[in-house]
Amino acid sequence: SFAETFSTYLVSRLQTNVTIQVASVEQLFYSEYVLSIASPSSLYICRVAESDAMMILEFSPQLVLAIVERLLGGTSVEERPARLITRIEQSIVKGIVQRALVDLQRSWKTISELNFRFERYESEGDFAQIAPTSEIVLVVSFEVNISDQKFLLNLCFPTFALDTVLAKLNTQHFGNLNRSKLSNEWSDEILSKLGTTVLPAVAIL
Repeated sequence: SFAETFSTYLVSRLQTNVTIQVASVEQLFYSEYVLSIASPSSLYICRVAESDAMMILEFSPQLVLAIVERLLGGTSVEERPARLITRIEQSIVKGIVQRALVDLQRSWKTISELNFRFERYESEGDFAQIAPTSEIVLVVSFEVNISDQKFLLNLCFPTFALDTVLAKLNTQHFGNLNRSKLSNEWSDEILSKLGTTVLPAVAIL
């Protein structure tokens, strides 16, 4: 959901083809995640208001530079080498980051009311420090395609920040299992009735 809504926003802002796809969802130690962060990088540290924990929205420097160039009217298709992002470039991209947090908040809304607030920017993983090194974190990796270029975007959540959410998901999962067992005896009859039901359909463009 986040990938779809954020890519739609980027299409309108960058005036070019943008697609975002989930590449992987991993659970690992925070120390392992920090080791995987490129140097330099673009790390946006955000607070999860409900749990007072922190999370990381990680843009690759190449992605930030591509966004800045497009926002300023450039059309270069050459990938820039990774480098530190200047304060001016950080200011230009800040609005994009804020919108990403809004879309992320909306994506979580079907499961839980989570509010994300941007706290600070870091260029090195060692300075992020959102959790103890032995803490288990959830890392969602996205592949961002802008025109013909591919970039990386990561979300990192400490699992303790999502304790209540995960508990709620487990409750919903087992509740759905119980309901499905009870309704099996009626499913064939319901499907046969649905198959012969006539409904008016109107397509609005």
